[in-house]
Amino acid sequence: MRTDVKFDIVSMGEMIVDFTQYGASENGYTLYEQNPGGGAANISACVARLDGRVAFLGKVGDDSIGVALKDAMLNEGVDISGLVFDSDLKTFLAFVHVDENNERSFSFYGHMPAHLALRPEELNLSILRDTKILAYGDKILAVPDAFETTMQAVRIAKNAGAKIAFDPNIRLSLWSSPASARETILAHLPYCDFVKLSTDELYFLTEQKNLRTGADRIMLPEISLVMITDGENGAYAFTKSGVVFHPAYSVDTIDTTGAGDAFWGGTILQIARQCKEDFSSFELEQMLSFSCACGALATTRHGAVPAMPTTDMVQRLQNQQK
Repeated sequence: MRTDVKFDIVSMGEMIVDFTQYGASENGYTLYEQNPGGGAANISACVARLDGRVAFLGKVGDDSIGVALKDAMLNEGVDISGLVFDSDLKTFLAFVHVDENNERSFSFYGHMPAHLALRPEELNLSILRDTKILAYGDKILAVPDAFETTMQAVRIAKNAGAKIAFDPNIRLSLWSSPASARETILAHLPYCDFVKLSTDELYFLTEQKNLRTGADRIMLPEISLVMITDGENGAYAFTKSGVVFHPAYSVDTIDTTGAGDAFWGGTILQIARQCKEDFSSFELEQMLSFSCACGALATTRHGAVPAMPTTDMVQRLQNQQK
């Protein structure tokens, strides 16, 4: 992995608004807080708060919401030289509903949102050629034009020596069909070096209930690490030589939005800092401990970007629950 680069991570994809439930008005109607979100934006904010060098690559609407998102990323310390504004399209909106068990469901608004209309000629080539890892996921593989742009970014980054980190973050309601989602994601895996899935996503993609069997099907020759998150139970790190598990940290969960992105942001930053792909069991245990702490802490506040943890917060939680 290259060391003579400006960025540890370039995160490509969604920068959207999460409208998160935040109490009720005096008339009894639900109030929503406008929070910056989207998988790529969450990862960018997480890496920045962990003192990593990170750039965001994507598109938003050229309106007050887009400007607010830009300002939020600047406040987090994220490089936004790859952010494009589109005056003809709107930023995607997600309304996040949290049930009595603090679990989320989503309502999405925006048939053709700005982040899916990034064109190859709008890619910032300099940041793609100046990073250790290119990270992406979400719906950008489901739309032909977005897929073409993504693959162009992958080719540019890989040719410059970057590694590819992929989290499909599957939301079936955003795909034309479950079969299309499965086929497209599985066909894309040969381009990846590191992959993150939830247990439900692993079961969906491989149709296997055994984690080891499913992970083996995901771990193609090109892939050196598969991370599997299992919610409140913990997470697994699969390599070609074995598997390591770490239990979840015990925290007071308020909102799980962004927890997986915090976990993944913490993971890929550790990989970038170590500048290698092969890890011992001890190193994987250390990595999982850090990443699980990141994911747990992200559930202790409302919203996604606002809940991303700092390095001090992670280390404090690790020390408290050794």
